[in-house]
Amino acid sequence: MKPATAPGATGAPNEAQPTLRLANLMRLAHPYSVDLYVETTLRRAKIVLVRMMGGAGYWPYGLEALRALSRAGGPKLAVVPGDGRWDASLEAWSTVPVEDCRLLWQACLAGGPENLRRALALMAHLAGAGDRPGEVEPLPVAGFWRPGEGVVDRSAALAALGDRPVALLTFYRALVEGGATAPVDGLVAALAERGIAALPVFVPSLKDRAAEALLADVMAERPPAIVLNGTAFAVSRPGRPHDGTVLDRAGRPVLQVVFAGTSREAWAASARGLAPRDLVMNVVLPEVDGRILTRPVSFKEEQALDPLTDSRLRTYRPDGERIAFVAEQAARWARLAAKRPSERRIALVLSNYPDRDGRIGNGVGLDTPESAARIAAAMAAAGYTLPGFPKTGRALMDRLLAGRTNRKPGQAALPPPSWGRAGEGGDFEPSSPPVMPASVPASLIVRNAESEKTATSHGTAARGQPGVTIMDPGTEAGVTGACDGADAVETIRLPLSAYRAFHDALPEAARAALAARWGAPEDDPALEGGAFPLALHRFGAVVVGIQPARGYGIDPKRTYHDPDLVPPHAYLAFYAWLRMEFGADAVLHLGKHGNLEWLPGKALGLSAECWPEIALGATPLVYPFIVNDPGEGAQAKRRSSAVIVDHLMPAMTRAEAHGPFAALETLLDEHHLAAADPRRRRALERDLLDLAARHGIDRDLELGGAAEAERLRAIDAHLCELKELQIRDGLHILGAAPADGARIDTLVAIARVPRSGGRPEDASLHRALAADLGLAGFDPLACDLAEPWTGARPASLAALSDAMWRTAGDTVERLELLARRAVESALDDPRSLLPPPSWGRVGEGGDFEPSSPPVMPASVPASIIVRTGEREQTATPHEAPPHEQPGVTIIDPGTAAGVAADLDGKVAAVLHWIAVDLGPRLDRSGGDEIAAVLAALDGRFVPPGPSGAPTRGRADVLPTGRNFYSVDTRAVPTEAAWRIGRDSAEALALRYFQDEGEWPRSVAISAWGTANMRTGGDDIAQVLALVGAEPVWEPGTGRVTGFKVLPLAALKRPRIDVTLRVSGLFRDAFPEQIDLIDSAIRAVAARDEPDEANPLAAARRQEADLARVFGAEPGAYGAGLQALIDEGAWDRRADFADAFLAWGGYAYGGGREGEAARDRLAARLAVADAVIQNQDNREHDLLDSDDYYQFQGGLAATIETLKGRAPRVYLGDHSRPERPVIRPLAEEIGRVVRGRASNPKWIAGVMRHGYKGAFEIAATVDYLFAFAATTHAVGDHHFDALYEAYLADEAVRGFIGRENPAALAEIAARLREAVDRGLWSPRSNSAYDALVRLAGRAEETTP
Repeated sequence: MKPATAPGATGAPNEAQPTLRLANLMRLAHPYSVDLYVETTLRRAKIVLVRMMGGAGYWPYGLEALRALSRAGGPKLAVVPGDGRWDASLEAWSTVPVEDCRLLWQACLAGGPENLRRALALMAHLAGAGDRPGEVEPLPVAGFWRPGEGVVDRSAALAALGDRPVALLTFYRALVEGGATAPVDGLVAALAERGIAALPVFVPSLKDRAAEALLADVMAERPPAIVLNGTAFAVSRPGRPHDGTVLDRAGRPVLQVVFAGTSREAWAASARGLAPRDLVMNVVLPEVDGRILTRPVSFKEEQALDPLTDSRLRTYRPDGERIAFVAEQAARWARLAAKRPSERRIALVLSNYPDRDGRIGNGVGLDTPESAARIAAAMAAAGYTLPGFPKTGRALMDRLLAGRTNRKPGQAALPPPSWGRAGEGGDFEPSSPPVMPASVPASLIVRNAESEKTATSHGTAARGQPGVTIMDPGTEAGVTGACDGADAVETIRLPLSAYRAFHDALPEAARAALAARWGAPEDDPALEGGAFPLALHRFGAVVVGIQPARGYGIDPKRTYHDPDLVPPHAYLAFYAWLRMEFGADAVLHLGKHGNLEWLPGKALGLSAECWPEIALGATPLVYPFIVNDPGEGAQAKRRSSAVIVDHLMPAMTRAEAHGPFAALETLLDEHHLAAADPRRRRALERDLLDLAARHGIDRDLELGGAAEAERLRAIDAHLCELKELQIRDGLHILGAAPADGARIDTLVAIARVPRSGGRPEDASLHRALAADLGLAGFDPLACDLAEPWTGARPASLAALSDAMWRTAGDTVERLELLARRAVESALDDPRSLLPPPSWGRVGEGGDFEPSSPPVMPASVPASIIVRTGEREQTATPHEAPPHEQPGVTIIDPGTAAGVAADLDGKVAAVLHWIAVDLGPRLDRSGGDEIAAVLAALDGRFVPPGPSGAPTRGRADVLPTGRNFYSVDTRAVPTEAAWRIGRDSAEALALRYFQDEGEWPRSVAISAWGTANMRTGGDDIAQVLALVGAEPVWEPGTGRVTGFKVLPLAALKRPRIDVTLRVSGLFRDAFPEQIDLIDSAIRAVAARDEPDEANPLAAARRQEADLARVFGAEPGAYGAGLQALIDEGAWDRRADFADAFLAWGGYAYGGGREGEAARDRLAARLAVADAVIQNQDNREHDLLDSDDYYQFQGGLAATIETLKGRAPRVYLGDHSRPERPVIRPLAEEIGRVVRGRASNPKWIAGVMRHGYKGAFEIAATVDYLFAFAATTHAVGDHHFDALYEAYLADEAVRGFIGRENPAALAEIAARLREAVDRGLWSPRSNSAYDALVRLAGRAEETTP
């Protein structure tokens, strides 16, 4: 029975008052518990009241038992609903008259002590004691609450506010009904201590119309400075456009307050923090409404045994310390909004990892320096005080690098430039600037005794002039000279005494952890002269700085086995200065992602001892973040209360053919044409195979033993895939949107994959084109690109290219060209998809002379289609009929008219959508991003929006500039994800069978939280499919309710054992899915099936442990390899295995919350046959992030170490959901190296971004090196390709040296390390000496 009383409802003991017993249905779930309670208690009762939540079906055994007891002469029985809707189906269970049941229901529903006393009095009356009570006095549906006064009217509530800033505080009416308002009262008091008047309003739900009207009305009369919401769930629906909620109307941030459903003891002991139920109700769903997660302010505690009811009631007990923190968060947001822009103190923070000068400003897909400059410019225009802030990203980086960075003491900054020092070899004439060598810096620092200025290299003072120093900022001397001496950029320092005051105020447990790991503050190696020097630069009321290092680089050998490493004193000193000395009103962290939100501590519902809170405190955090990474953005939202401002991914484009791969394509075409000339065909085959071998294609595709025809076909397919590979074109700049060709290419990339919705405009653009062109049965998204083309060759496609048309890949390429032209034309005239050709009809304005073709204007197509009846031919415009003729149609294939003339209209709906919907949303994204940043810094509400990869069917995430949310975890895996995961599992099993000649027995899978948020659970579905289980969904809602085990006959293959290494974010975000997987594993293991068909059953019979889900230690994140790679702290591949097992050896699922299980993980990996990592989109690749090599490379290195031989290592390409593809890791690395990393198109794109572009190049080299260190998937040819593209190419090398000389040294040092460690044998004999020269003194930090 649901408790129907609240404290004070029963009153004092009274001889005339019947005794009372209370019970909770949750404790009577099992039939035995029902029988026992009936026998020991209910048989002696006079009347029983049951309040049912969810109908009779939720407690059928109990209702049957009670009705039988009542009808046999036992107590009267009243069964009523536990919610606000009368359920007539419950009437049949009652033995009390229906009118009395309704009165009991109404009294309990109205709530409050007086109404509950009426319910008890009515029960006593029905039992034969006392008079019948009066009518129920209903509690208002929604109303106002005042601590110490109870429910008050509107005028009294508003009068109590005075002239203070107002915090609207909404909470559930049930708290008033049950007398559980203590947490609300505590928040009111804590806000009052900070000068804020709380306006508590109780509501049954924010969806209730009466409650909505009351809230809207009172906010209009007394606009709040901040809103705190204590209700759960969401008003909005995930995936739907945000129409706003009533709480948004104030335009102020809405802080989500958590009344936790667990006890404080359980929360304090848990690394997870909040329970899975709270995760959904109070975290995931409120994010859909754009709320900012705070902290739990109360816990559900069981009270002492109540002698009047013989029960232990559970109620919300306030936590004063957490309430104070939430009140401080609210106060800080309110103060931020109250200040004028000129008064606000704002900190811009750029992350930096690895801790090197060439890698400052991490921000995936983002030009962080230029974005910071643009944010600053927008802030200045809005009235912020930031005099002297650098105007460009280049100037900002010059300033940052001229000051303190995370470079370790004694570490070489930069080598002398290989081109010699400026001025050597002759003086420049300032009046006639020369063309500078590519590697000459664009600016130098000219310093005399009293001043310092920047000049161009050709405009410097003559060397040797007394008192003048010329410094090249791209050399070690330039950097150290800019940092030292009286003329250096001023270094901001935090005195040790100030840090001591901050340190001594920390919780005792935090101080003890700091002392145990780092010693006293005085022992910190960063301390200089009694102060901590900080990488911060101040411009009036704005500071910009480099986020401090996490601490692993201080002592790599000692710390790489420490997954929950606490940050060092110098790290905390940075945030202490921002908070205590500078008094930051808000921090803006620029780009995915920093390290603050990954510090040790609880996953959700942080405590005062969690390190993100220790560092940041209650300071508002604004976080521009790439829109396609919901998981890591959610980490910032949930662990540092960040307001996300999502931004676009970089513009997307096709890789196309380039360099030797274009030459290979030409040879393949010539080979096709030489069919009648066997001698020439054989010569071409030799040339083809030799060229492919030179660039390692044969090795990547494992073609060693294949027949010649098979090898040629595989090479052809590989080249087709390379051409169609989606790559990034440059980087995104906050506030900008793709323009010109980049805009067209990005729109085509987004429209390529179908969207959900089922409307005509949701179709794939490319499929629509193929269908309208009559290419029956051809799917351009899921075809075999190397398949010979035997289908139709519409003239509108033939006219687009002079290249050979021999394969399905050639058809896809023409469809790509047509899609681009069609989109371009549709955008030119979105009102009509059938305009006349822009150049006019042939023959208008004079006749062309065929013998003398004119020079065509740029808008005139090179060819047109002349259609007569059913006959088509291609012609140049001057060859077309001179005048209009009956039955003759002239078509320009480059216009929408040209496209539509050859189509039946399916594509028109897609093009119209692109022109009037998608295009405008993409175009407004940049402006919305800056506007949202300014809104957040104004202390205003940033509207929510969905997240995901636009090019994988998620066009709904546009426009950007919203506070994105992730996924409703109750529906993971989704039915769509199940189809993809199932197909991928079968493809994996088949690929392994093809490679090894047998089915795999066991595979190891790396699964990340952010990828599964993006996809709805592809990886989870794949795991279930491999073991032979399938999710079960609730009809109508799509929520996962369980699973079913598929019979072997349905699988048509053996079951495959799975070991899952989950990321820390996956562990935090998907606890219920971990339990689902664990349950499925055990159910499969329990089946009576042969060992050879069911390795899990075989393991059970051998009494082996069935733990299959492993991850990092509770409260820790990562896989442990990054510090080893960054610091060179490894000698053998076994070192990676040791770290991987140390960091990931904790078991989860089935009640395990991170049990130490290193040996069990090792045992599982020792029998793994293969490793798989899935990638769900092409907006990034495996050479973009350290996570790929840490997890996939870590698994591979560990298995090889344990087994003595390397496993098969695969990448699952899910970027085209229609056709998941499994590729060997070596093949995927080859695709990325050729298609993106060494592609002049990608290189030219990043070269538009100066320092950050060079950063991206250096990062690519780092990640390739790391895969070479951890796997066998990287060959000499991959390193050769990057060396030739980045360093052997003078223009690219010069760009890197000019824009980011530290990155040039780092690239050279990393490549030299690859040679020294035996990972690369360069093709060029001179490469090593060149690397030594370029690396210079960087070798001092290379092992």
